[in-house]
Amino acid sequence: MSDEQSIAECERQIRQQMERRQEYYEKFVHREIDTEVFQSFRYDCAKQLERLNSQLTLLKQAQRNKEVSANVAALAKEALCESALPRDVVNALVDKIRVFPDNQIEILWKFENFAPPA
Repeated sequence: MSDEQSIAECERQIRQQMERRQEYYEKFVHREIDTEVFQSFRYDCAKQLERLNSQLTLLKQAQRNKEVSANVAALAKEALCESALPRDVVNALVDKIRVFPDNQIEILWKFENFAPPA
């Protein structure tokens, strides 16, 4: 399932849960269910919505991360063309370089998982 499909499915489940919550509220108002049943359902519904909203947030963040990585990869490819200067390559790939005492450096890349494992 693609990211867009997963996001759409999650959004569908959220809408469905909210509709069920409204239905239970209307049943409660019309005294078709008692307070205890309504409170129990409302609690379960809130937990389910919390889980779905967290899942939706993670899916959207993953999609944004993929888009950023694709953009950085395109920039890197452009920077690596034959006429690119070393400075262009560094600017395309590196976000920050931190220098610490004892000649230690830390490179912060513009995208994840670029550096080889230490």
